Amino acid sequence: MTRSVLIGAILAVIACGAADADPSGRDPIWTAAPSPGDMDRATPVAGRLTGGAASLRCVVAADGALGACAIEAEQPQGLGFGVAALGLVARLKMKPTWADGVSAVGANLVVPFTFEAAPPLREVRGRRGEAFNGAGPYYPDRAFRNRVGGEAALDCQLSVDGRLHDCQAAWEYPLGEHFSDAARVMAQAGAITAAPRLIDNRPVADERVRVIVPFGSLRR
Repeated sequence: MTRSVLIGAILAVIACGAADADPSGRDPIWTAAPSPGDMDRATPVAGRLTGGAASLRCVVAADGALGACAIEAEQPQGLGFGVAALGLVARLKMKPTWADGVSAVGANLVVPFTFEAAPPLREVRGRRGEAFNGAGPYYPDRAFRNRVGGEAALDCQLSVDGRLHDCQAAWEYPLGEHFSDAARVMAQAGAITAAPRLIDNRPVADERVRVIVPFGSLRR
């Protein structure tokens, strides 16, 4: 899947029907979007288990960026989804014309964001608990040959000793480069770990968590 198609797929979830403030119902043409990792990291801690949504009202700038954004609505309220959406606006960009070629500069745009429910996010570490630099030791062959970076998220059971097991792929970016497969292999081999959450200075046993595993430098 090409990068342009992937952007369209992400925005179909993030910002479908975003031009409802335009009386003619014109559609924006998006050229940049938050990645799955951007969305995952931005999800408020208090709302990760439930997920949520927010919508922003913004003004289209001459370069296609969105400015003067304000929170229109959020659900559930009070968990930080509106603020999270504001933090993602800089990663959204559209052409400064609508799909029919009419200028969109200065138009109001209502952009909805959906934040998926997910387990608590824990920082991925190396085999001995050291910082993980994204260099492997397992790296998809084609991505390595083409010098393509990326990342993948795994939902795993986290043992008190930091081992990740029973892992399932949550997402990968870019699609089709097998980063999630490589991340699962590293988890099975113990090449990646995570620190368990502490309650009263005692590690939580076998909590379901999410880790985001980087692979090299992400080219976007």
